[in-house]
Amino acid sequence: MIKELKEEILLKETAIESVEFDGEWYFKVADISAYLGEDLTGVEAVVLPIRSGDAECTTVDFINAFRSKAVKTDFDKKIRQALNFNPNKKS
Repeated sequence: MIKELKEEILLKETAIESVEFDGEWYFKVADISAYLGEDLTGVEAVVLPIRSGDAECTTVDFINAFRSKAVKTDFDKKIRQALNFNPNKKS
């Protein structure tokens, strides 16, 4: 099970750029990806102006939903592989 990200923790991280927009905090996708060491390609994001210029940004909720879906997809893939496993089949 992956650990959910917390907005309060991300706001304290100096390596992660963030911006408040419409009453909600958005974080730079590239910074979060580097912070987690995970590929976040495909996470819902919008382009917003931040300190370093315009960048794709997303919310903690979108990141957590994306990560949960990715884990479920990977788990489903492993289950399908296990169900199709045939110990007598030669590679």
